[in-house]
Amino acid sequence: MFKEYIGKLQAMVGEDRTNYILRNSLFMVVAGTDDLANTYFTVGIRKPHYDIDSYTNLMLNSASDFVKVLN
Repeated sequence: MFKEYIGKLQAMVGEDRTNYILRNSLFMVVAGTDDLANTYFTVGIRKPHYDIDSYTNLMLNSASDFVKVLN
């Protein structure tokens, strides 16, 4: 959804202003254990090869990829 937001922002104010806004923004990423548990049991991503440890690693990698987009 963040990439979608950036696209909408670029359409509204242009690429230069979007870059300025993003460079001068404060980002907060909040996740808790219930986020992991709720997603694990309700989204349907759970497969036999996703035990708790591998699923936690999947979520950690997804969060890390998101934070890299912010740079």
